[in-house]
Amino acid sequence: MSNIKQKYGVELVKRPHVKAQKNLDLTGVSGKQIVLSETKLVLLRHKKTFTKLAYM
Repeated sequence: MSNIKQKYGVELVKRPHVKAQKNLDLTGVSGKQIVLSETKLVLLRHKKTFTKLAYM
């Protein structure tokens, strides 16, 4: 750890551990925005796949 201090000249800081939450609230306006943006990304990423599925 002292290598980091010598190399970059910064002090290490102890940060609190943040526990991950498995619950995701998709209700309301913010939830709707999350669903829309994720759907848009999936459709862009897998455009060819969805086109093939549409014509099966």
